[in-house]
Amino acid sequence: MFYDRLVDDADRAWLFTYVRDVVNAQMNTDFDSLFAHLSQGHVTSGPPGHVTEDQLRSLVFCDFADRKVEARHYAEVRDVEQLRHVVENYLDEFNSNNKKPMDLVLFRSVSVCVCFLRQVYVIQAGCLVFTCKGAYGAT
Repeated sequence: MFYDRLVDDADRAWLFTYVRDVVNAQMNTDFDSLFAHLSQGHVTSGPPGHVTEDQLRSLVFCDFADRKVEARHYAEVRDVEQLRHVVENYLDEFNSNNKKPMDLVLFRSVSVCVCFLRQVYVIQAGCLVFTCKGAYGAT
């Protein structure tokens, strides 16, 4: 919730390095081992098993991925494709219960954005300015 607010690549790189150092030093655990699952299947320019800043950005948490449980706890989303299906199911449910359905195309980044939106939505008096780097949709 902090990294994405930085606007300068140098600041984001500094924060990533700082978090890596703190995890290694203060938590007595190897950062790359802790997040090894994020680097699986990715080709990087660094040493094998070295988790990059880009890979860490794919780390997503949400509390709605498992519809079967009543007590919602934040858990890591390890399968974004499964998350997309869950979000599609919620959208289908919404559309079947409303007079004005939302015809949306849900791709990976939209599903991840829903996780961020949900985090703000559950905070009492939560506020959000949501911007997008790319141009999506029709004009």
